[in-house]
Amino acid sequence: MALHAHVHDAIVIGAGIQGSSTAYQLAIRGQDTLLLEQFDGLHTRGSSHGASRITRMAYDRYHYAEMMKEAFPMWNEIERKSGRQLFIPTGFLAVDIPGSDGQTVVECVLKRDNIPMEALDKEELRSRYPMLRYNTKMKGIMERFGGVLLADRALQSMQELFVQNGGTLRTNEQVVSVEPGDIVTVKTEKSTYKAHKLVLTVGTNSVT
Repeated sequence: MALHAHVHDAIVIGAGIQGSSTAYQLAIRGQDTLLLEQFDGLHTRGSSHGASRITRMAYDRYHYAEMMKEAFPMWNEIERKSGRQLFIPTGFLAVDIPGSDGQTVVECVLKRDNIPMEALDKEELRSRYPMLRYNTKMKGIMERFGGVLLADRALQSMQELFVQNGGTLRTNEQVVSVEPGDIVTVKTEKSTYKAHKLVLTVGTNSVT
């Protein structure tokens, strides 16, 4: 097992979308960052794989809506820097029982932040989306900023930009132990690394 005497500013364990975006943000801020992934960079065992994910402003939690105010401009930046389309604007339709707690909060969040939306009653839902069948009591909220995020392409772009900004990505290298301290020691199956800071962004396939 190789021992690296170099001490990184930060090590990020887990190169899914959370880990890769964290590592990218560290790298563009001048931090010497190592990103470790136990599988391939674009594997299918985590939460970040696949063709697409929905994204929107219409959440029933205020803190998520606040986060999305920052997230949309960030995705625009990643699109511009990578030269790839990562987001397809389609709008987002939320359907629920009128007056439900979730829908009431979603509507309040969108109105509070002046986010374009449209409330659809059962007749409007039936007319606009005849291919869908809803309970007669259902109500819809159409949010204009929502759409489809191209998940695999987004993850690949984030990892590439991380490396382009001086980051080091090591895939197929499973972490076997972490030794805390003023200098953190991370041991993998292949090597030993050291850093001043450690960020864990591991998924359900991590070994405890």
